[in-house]
Amino acid sequence: MKQLDDQEINPTSTTTDANLLSNPPDDEDPDIIKIRQQYRRFRVLIMGKANAGKTTILQKICDTTEQPIVRDQDGNVVSPSSLQSCIDHRNHAEQRGHHHIEYEVTFASNPGFVFHDSRGFEAGSMGEIQAVHDFIESRGKSGNVIKQLHIIWYCIPVDGARVLSPAEAAFFNCGTGNVVPVIAVFTKWDGLVLKVCNELRNQGMRIREARQMAPALALQEFEEHYLSVINSVSFPPTEYEYLSDMHKVDATCIRLSEKTAKALKSSSDLQKLFVSIQSNNVQLAMKYGIE
Repeated sequence: MKQLDDQEINPTSTTTDANLLSNPPDDEDPDIIKIRQQYRRFRVLIMGKANAGKTTILQKICDTTEQPIVRDQDGNVVSPSSLQSCIDHRNHAEQRGHHHIEYEVTFASNPGFVFHDSRGFEAGSMGEIQAVHDFIESRGKSGNVIKQLHIIWYCIPVDGARVLSPAEAAFFNCGTGNVVPVIAVFTKWDGLVLKVCNELRNQGMRIREARQMAPALALQEFEEHYLSVINSVSFPPTEYEYLSDMHKVDATCIRLSEKTAKALKSSSDLQKLFVSIQSNNVQLAMKYGIE
């Protein structure tokens, strides 16, 4: 699965939420229509290093396999070549934090979502960290509700040796000023299970027994190694979730959706907005009374 960094863009897809706003379904709750007219779309900042599984998460959330559409600050569709040029420039730039976090990522099949991608803090400079914090603060407190940022999904792969890089730890230790809730999304779960399975095999265990024991031991390692680190930062995430089997066609992000709705409990309007555009999650809609 290609990541947002090198995703192919379909410049012919121009679907927006305008039709939903002007022609809502006849049976839609009037309160939901009013909320959508106020906020227009639910805005997510997805963070994490390259190959953290971000594109897969967005596709599962939007219940689609289509490629995302990327637009710049002026609403112009960014072609694959232009986007790659920006990425190449970013890779050689001192201020990697200015890597077009303002660009909007959408999917034609679910225009109720708009995503922003922060591609991680690989360089570890204070400039890139500050750029992300500035974006969060400005969008979190924006007087224009249409531009407001509503949630942050921070993707952390669990198949590596280190939980957080120094720059990532600095992000959590600085916090977001309680402006926007943060959910830690632990990805690459299958890689952790495979690592544990291989360790058991190296200890002489038969492959069948190793496969049976690996998931439970992986969960134990996750709680002891990863959760302990993320909970020790100055500003722990509001919620956390780990995702597995994301490579499967029928995989979903239902638990991430539930955690997101829970994290929005301080704003019933945003909670309803998020749940209402999760058209593929009937269970979530029923839980929050959205028809």
